[in-house]
Amino acid sequence: MQNRNLRNIVILVCICLLSTPIATIISDCISETTTEYAISRIYNYSWSIRFACLMLAMYFVFDRKEH
Repeated sequence: MQNRNLRNIVILVCICLLSTPIATIISDCISETTTEYAISRIYNYSWSIRFACLMLAMYFVFDRKEH
């Protein structure tokens, strides 16, 4: 694995760890109320961010192209 791919994976891990605060910011931009629905939306956004990071990390790990 190249240094560039390793750097990208580290960035994705950091985004994954910050997914809940990022999802909270996204949810606050959409709605100002904190209800059970908003908390559920934050939970769903954070898992979407984590899943996207996982997919991108798997792409970088299993990328077979020689750069």
